[in-house]
Amino acid sequence: MRKSTLVGLDGWETDYGLIARKVAGKEELRKEGYPTWDLGDFKNLRSQT
Repeated sequence: MRKSTLVGLDGWETDYGLIARKVAGKEELRKEGYPTWDLGDFKNLRSQT
């Protein structure tokens, strides 16, 4: 949230998620409502195009 303030997004509706090289427990985080992706997700998207 601090970064959103620094870049001038105060007052905007914001959503936060997690993107990393590898995420342990990714499915559990998703079940809890956190948008979560790792590089494998992006590789899968690329192979579908």
